[in-house]
Amino acid sequence: MAGLGIALLPQVIAEPVIARGQLVRVLPTYRHASTGLGLQLVYTSRPPVPPAVAVFAEFLLEKLGGAMPGTLQSDAGRQ
Repeated sequence: MAGLGIALLPQVIAEPVIARGQLVRVLPTYRHASTGLGLQLVYTSRPPVPPAVAVFAEFLLEKLGGAMPGTLQSDAGRQ
């Protein structure tokens, strides 16, 4: 992983890798200000949205929507 740059990673992913010495915490006092999950689904805005992407977006909203304050309604099914 050396030389790949700086990333904001979820603690659950970063801690084991830091413990193994494969990552180094560069901003130890930084805390992400968001109260949400910090999760984004990025896909093309050109219709039609592939069915697999639309189903996955709906799945995320169904499973995680309550944990994401301010979540907007999905437009994944629009064409």
